[in-house]
Amino acid sequence: MAGLLAVTLAACTSGSSSTLSPEPKVAPTPEPTPTMAATPEPAATSAPTSPTAALSVRVTFDGDTCSYIGPTVIPDGTVVQFDYVPDQTVLGSYLMVYGIEPGTTFQMLLDALAADEYDDISTNIPDWVYRPTATWTHGAGTMLYTIESVKRGSDGVDYVVGGYHVMCDTPKGYAATQLTVAGT
Repeated sequence: MAGLLAVTLAACTSGSSSTLSPEPKVAPTPEPTPTMAATPEPAATSAPTSPTAALSVRVTFDGDTCSYIGPTVIPDGTVVQFDYVPDQTVLGSYLMVYGIEPGTTFQMLLDALAADEYDDISTNIPDWVYRPTATWTHGAGTMLYTIESVKRGSDGVDYVVGGYHVMCDTPKGYAATQLTVAGT
């Protein structure tokens, strides 16, 4: 049909008669011979899989208490959707998640907060915090973060993590929880 259309269009534009010539014949493809390589069939590929749904957790903040609602032991490689819901009276707060060195405990975070080492989260950050793994959201919203036993930081370095801290910030820090990677 395409050949017929091409011939008709060519006849119309060239000023020649509109008589049609017979359709061209297609020669059959010869069978492969020892001197002729066979064309391999394309390899079958599996259909793309749909992404796994994120684990949904919630963090609330009333200005004094930062609360985490969800599991604290998370399988390696899990994408976590943090829904941050600060009280409407709390202005300018952040939800923060970051990796920590192996051996770091939640009590170490609580002690640092009690000693006002975290009075301003942007200064006096303890050495056991992997700053390049930190991410945050400002005000109410949703944030995705992958919990991994080895976390690639924003500096391109892979960090072996001992867990993750979840906290609220005003810039004063308020601890919510420490997440553990399952199996580590």
